[in-house]
Amino acid sequence: MDEELMKKLNYLRFPGLLENWDRYQQLAQKQNLSPVALLKQVVEDGYNTKKENSKRFRFSRAKIPEPYRMETFPFDRQPNLNRKKVLSIYDSCDYITLKIA
Repeated sequence: MDEELMKKLNYLRFPGLLENWDRYQQLAQKQNLSPVALLKQVVEDGYNTKKENSKRFRFSRAKIPEPYRMETFPFDRQPNLNRKKVLSIYDSCDYITLKIA
């Protein structure tokens, strides 16, 4: 990758594309991807990375004393909470905020 392209990707804040440039080139050659299909893959990867980073940032800003996540949520300390119903709602949503009583 040339220096000018690296500068432009940094300026546009596309660090994932910059870091994975060689991988994307190999993927395009190996799978014989069209430019549109390759661009969709790059955008999808960037979207997923940004979404995950945003989620981590929100958790760090929340300053929750214990990192409660659905995987580690202490349902035993919330006996009135319907575990099946909560997990069902959680599975049907991308992101859910629960108030812990």
